[in-house]
Amino acid sequence: MLATGTCNLLAILLIGKALQLTTVVRVNVINDAVATALTVIVGIVIFAEPSSPRLIIGIVLTLVNVVLIGYNEQLEDEPEATAAAAVETRE
Repeated sequence: MLATGTCNLLAILLIGKALQLTTVVRVNVINDAVATALTVIVGIVIFAEPSSPRLIIGIVLTLVNVVLIGYNEQLEDEPEATAAAAVETRE
């Protein structure tokens, strides 16, 4: 019971930090995707749920989606950083 409470506290703190770093929509998408993937993985590992190729492909695609969201966010931030560097160079 204490471990569950600790994990929930950690999750709330991490979501709060993520909200400071990016938009609510991205945090929600990433949180839901990772929670779904981890639920399936825990079901397979701890509860010996049967796995199938479709299930494994779904987990992989979910995690790839999370990585792509993070990569897309970096690409969106680059033009701002490049523009700021160009302004500093001119001054």
